[in-house]
Amino acid sequence: MGKMNFEKYQRYPRIKMPERSWPEREIIKAPRWVSVDLRDGNQALPVPMNIEEKLELFKLLVEIGFKEIEVAFPAAAQVEFDFVRKLIEENHIPEDVTIQVLTQAREHLVRRTFEALQGVKRATVHVYNSTSTTQRRVVFGKDKAEITKIATDAAALMNELRKKLTGSHIQFEYTPESFTGTELDYALEICEAVMAVWQPTLADKMIINLPSTIEMSTPNIFADRIEWFNRHLKKRDCVILSVHPHNDRGTAVAAGELTVMAGAERVEGALFGNGERTGNMDILIMAMNLFAQDVGRELTSKELHDCFREAYLRGIGRYSLKKYSECTKEGVVNETMIEAVVGDGKLEIEIKSKGNGPIDAFVTGLRRYLIITVEVLMYEEHALTSGAAAEAIAYIGLSHEGKTVFGAGIDSNIGTASVKAVLSAVNRMVGGYK
Repeated sequence: MGKMNFEKYQRYPRIKMPERSWPEREIIKAPRWVSVDLRDGNQALPVPMNIEEKLELFKLLVEIGFKEIEVAFPAAAQVEFDFVRKLIEENHIPEDVTIQVLTQAREHLVRRTFEALQGVKRATVHVYNSTSTTQRRVVFGKDKAEITKIATDAAALMNELRKKLTGSHIQFEYTPESFTGTELDYALEICEAVMAVWQPTLADKMIINLPSTIEMSTPNIFADRIEWFNRHLKKRDCVILSVHPHNDRGTAVAAGELTVMAGAERVEGALFGNGERTGNMDILIMAMNLFAQDVGRELTSKELHDCFREAYLRGIGRYSLKKYSECTKEGVVNETMIEAVVGDGKLEIEIKSKGNGPIDAFVTGLRRYLIITVEVLMYEEHALTSGAAAEAIAYIGLSHEGKTVFGAGIDSNIGTASVKAVLSAVNRMVGGYK
């Protein structure tokens, strides 16, 4: 095996800024949180969510407390477009929540995006184009002026289309994609060119979003870039400065925190850091870090736990587990025998079944006794506490008629927890995925 050619890599350039002030600052106010789970997180899934699954997650994000949610790339796929229409036409968007939609700076995609927003009360249209040295040279074969024209042409079109959305409040957001691979002075130049087209004001601010599309440096250098940008941007009071850290180096949360110290007012991220490659910034960890320092309460651990318990563990639904026992017969192939009593309203249904484990046996019993046919897609378990009375939690994903639904169960016996998780998923399935 040949040696790795490490000499082809170059050290990421630092910024000469001895007057930097962010290291001396403290975070005393939580930033504006933006969930990108339904867009950036969704596109990282092996099988992207369908409309019902996206709606379920949207409702959970609202319950958690998000006021800004990037919901789709409407021009990318019909399901994305249809999901936005469903949110608007069926009035799923609360009065205090702003949805955000993403589009590349290409005319037909921008037009399709605005078509999706017909009738919306409030939304952010987020446009981007690639600006890095490598993408300008390799992907587009264009110089800086040509790349800037792509951005300003899209910005001008957005001005025109916004006027046609009467009765809607539309905010604009611009992202120089691959900001971390773009010269700082050019990133500033192209953002100010877009600003010149949109003409933001104190009453109608625009968002400039600076992403670590690829996390190429240590968090302190990313913070330096944000402070430099923050200092040099014209009409700064008419702009909401946003960041979108990715986790390629495993330091996205640190980057998020340091950039808030450096002047960012808004942070885009995903629950548990879900996202392409190594993921987005884990918005929950950053929120909890700030909460532990007595900063903000927009996303609290109790609210997150209450939402999870309400959705998965409340034990309310058509079916309930009255009794459960299992016995495993060891041999060439282990066989588990289960006996359970499942409540269905006033009825109690006794289930006796066998399989290659508690879950397989119980699912087989559901098929036989309750005529419920599901396929197990995933299963995870872990301990919640330690000691003789330790509790465990089980998570399960079931497929039914082409749809996926999840459930969870807690018990001191992992087999019982698993069966409760199955019933949790089944209850959510027969209850209309609520």
